[in-house]
Amino acid sequence: MNFFKAFLASCLGSLLAFIVLIVLAVFFVMALVSGLSNGDTQTVIKENSVLHLKLDGPITENDIEDPFEGLPIPGAVSSIGLLPLKKSIEQAKQDPNIKGIYLDLSVFMSGFGVAREIRQALLDFKSSGKWIVAYSEFYTESAYYVVSAADKVYLNPEGDLEFNGLSVEVSFFKKLFDKLEIKPQIFRVGDFKSAVEPFMLDHMSAANKLQLNELISDINISMIRDIAQSRNMEVNKVKEISDKMLITNSTTAVAQGLVDSLVYFDQVQNDLRNRLGLNEKSTISFVKYNKYKKSYSITQVQK
Repeated sequence: MNFFKAFLASCLGSLLAFIVLIVLAVFFVMALVSGLSNGDTQTVIKENSVLHLKLDGPITENDIEDPFEGLPIPGAVSSIGLLPLKKSIEQAKQDPNIKGIYLDLSVFMSGFGVAREIRQALLDFKSSGKWIVAYSEFYTESAYYVVSAADKVYLNPEGDLEFNGLSVEVSFFKKLFDKLEIKPQIFRVGDFKSAVEPFMLDHMSAANKLQLNELISDINISMIRDIAQSRNMEVNKVKEISDKMLITNSTTAVAQGLVDSLVYFDQVQNDLRNRLGLNEKSTISFVKYNKYKKSYSITQVQK
């Protein structure tokens, strides 16, 4: 009797699991079809809209096609193409329906060269007389460099700003090779040939320290000069803030002049409404970057 009870319970459990699996598969296929069908549609931009740039993925030179883009996959982060991004910002500059940019950036996942190109594109956007508002709960050093181009840089009261200079990390594999009894065959001429050092040394050579220090020092002073110009501050003052690590929390970020105000998102929305001439209960027409890319050939206006 107990055997049949256990057998019946096992069958019912398997049947229930099978039904759940079928339901999940149906939802996945529906989402996939919806994503593929939406991928070919173009977006009509409403009047008085704000371009929402959420730069939360790795920045590559061009877009990488993602067949699962738009699907609700947990933890999935799509890359952002630098060239299409710059084109979108340039298009928004000329677009009469786009009144400004809402810059949503915490961690910038690319190098200084890419950050500077995006920053220059944002400054060019502002040259049209349009505005940029940035807000986040946290800014890394490179992220702040990008958002410093905005008219207003807002930070969550419980947030933080990293502004303490640049650093370089180098991984070394010599001890690993020693344990594995691997002896790499290396040929090099000169002191500043550091590409192979991780395979032959367990520390950074003096020559490599010198060249890396020169590199990041040049990048750091370039960032400081750009930030000082955008924030209307003295270069020496910004450099002092960085060198002495004076930014310890959100309050000091405002006190030192790197952040305009500590606000919550609803207060940022009120600022955007004021810029758009809306009342306090009106809905802001945000246009996400992925949608805006599909609007270039649309000339009609949806009211």
